[in-house]
Amino acid sequence: MIRHTRKTAGLIVMLFVVSLAGLSACDYNGTEEGVVDEEGVAQEEMGAEEEAAAVEEEPAAEEEPAAVEGDDELFGGWDADENEQIIEDEFAAGLKQQGYFSQWDANGDKQLDPKELTGGVFGAWDTDGDGALTEENYEEASDKWFDEDDAFGDFDELDKDDDESVTREEFVTNATSEELYDEWDLNDSELIEEQEFGEGLFSIWDDDESGWLGPEEFRF
Repeated sequence: MIRHTRKTAGLIVMLFVVSLAGLSACDYNGTEEGVVDEEGVAQEEMGAEEEAAAVEEEPAAEEEPAAVEGDDELFGGWDADENEQIIEDEFAAGLKQQGYFSQWDANGDKQLDPKELTGGVFGAWDTDGDGALTEENYEEASDKWFDEDDAFGDFDELDKDDDESVTREEFVTNATSEELYDEWDLNDSELIEEQEFGEGLFSIWDDDESGWLGPEEFRF
């Protein structure tokens, strides 16, 4: 009887120990799974933060510059061999094609006298066709064409009626072009022929004296 009671007690103790061991194993596994889950969530959050930072640091795409029209298109028309250079022969051909000299040559004698030259220059500079040049118009055009802002005299000297603009009549009558004539009138005829006109303008625009005009030197 006592032996049986001891066996029963021993069996109960064993079952109790096994139960405790099972509960401990469950708690341990639950804790491990919890740790794994927390680490997974943490890793996912870190990954999301890194992706967001990468997006913020990615440089914005540069915008393509707008295409330039006008002068570049005209330059291409004069650049016959399409090598991005206009030599003197191409320049002379372009002037003839555009009719600059023939339009300026009022009497059709194939030469420009001082009044025809200044009248032609005024027409080229009066881009809005209102028959007058403001001081800003005059100085900008003069600097662009002849590398000085008073190639035909001081604006105030041209503006005889002091109305802050120079009319065609004022310009043709009062503009001084003696220095320009001295440089362009190669045969000392006191008239500028078509070839002299082209060579004179080309020489002013050829800033680096390379014998050709690049797009940045072309001023029409």
